[in-house]
Order: sequence, then C-alpha cells, then structure tokens
Amino acid sequence: MSYKIQITVDEQLNSSIKKSAKKMGLSISSYARLALVSALTNKESDLLNQAIKDIHSNSVEALSLSEFNSQIDQL
Repeated sequence: MSYKIQITVDEQLNSSIKKSAKKMGLSISSYARLALVSALTNKESDLLNQAIKDIHSNSVEALSLSEFNSQIDQL
C-alpha cells in the first residue's frame, strides 16, 4: 500500500532542494523522501504510522479549509 503526501515549499527552498537532488544524482521526489525519512525520529515515525492507520481506517476528523485556517489563526 502506498500513500501520497503533497508538500508545498517556497521558491528558495525549492531551488535548494533541486540543487541538492541533482548533486546527489537523485530525482527531487526521491531526495524529498530521503530527507523526510532522515528527519523523523522513531517517536515521530510511530506518530506518522499511526496517522496513516487512522486515515486508512477513516478514523479522522473532517475539517474544511476555512475551519483549518481559523484554528491556525487562533494559535
């Protein structure tokens, strides 16, 4: 089973990612996957795995974009 995660970055970070990926001979998506995996600690990885299980079992809260933005603004 596979999942898709979409991440949006600003132009400066995008340029840096492209240069680093090219330097290593990797595609941008492969480089991003490696960076994400290396950034996760075991505890965070467990949280990510639990989140994936929750999504798969449909045990997630539905949230509209406006509700999400409202919650972010409250922080």
